[in-house]
Amino acid sequence: MNSENNMIPLIIFIATFILLTLLISLIKKKVNSNTKIDKYDERQKIIQGKGYAYGFYTLLAYNALYGCFSIFIDKTLADPLVSGVFGIAISVCVFAVYCIWKDAYLAINDNINMMILVFGLISLSNGFSSYSAYKHGLFISDGILTYKSVSLPCFLFTAVIFVALVIKKISTKSEED
Repeated sequence: MNSENNMIPLIIFIATFILLTLLISLIKKKVNSNTKIDKYDERQKIIQGKGYAYGFYTLLAYNALYGCFSIFIDKTLADPLVSGVFGIAISVCVFAVYCIWKDAYLAINDNINMMILVFGLISLSNGFSSYSAYKHGLFISDGILTYKSVSLPCFLFTAVIFVALVIKKISTKSEED
């Protein structure tokens, strides 16, 4: 009975991931069928290239710092999956926020409201999964973040992207007025 309760956050995370992947692919398919122009202009592609570079450098710095930090501590801080996902989440977040601020995250005909909705839903689902794992005491075992806490970095980076999109929408709306 106890092992079944331990699997609930993982099942919620996997089901949420599958459902949101399907939702995003359906939205992309609908958007792609209605548009005939290039998705991104040259300026956006250049900015995205810089964003990829900044994200990559962030991942390198994270891995170097985490590696150096773990040398000086006898005990690891997190399960390898969690530490890897944290690094990926931070680097993707750097890329996304940089591109959002430079107007290169959304394609020319993309709707910012749809992206806000998608990232809000992803963030909420990961937040609920994280809370559930924390509430059931599955986050930390023997002082180490377990693989059951992997939804936490996903929640954090999607929440940051969600907030960046909302702020960008508000600032764009105020510039137009």
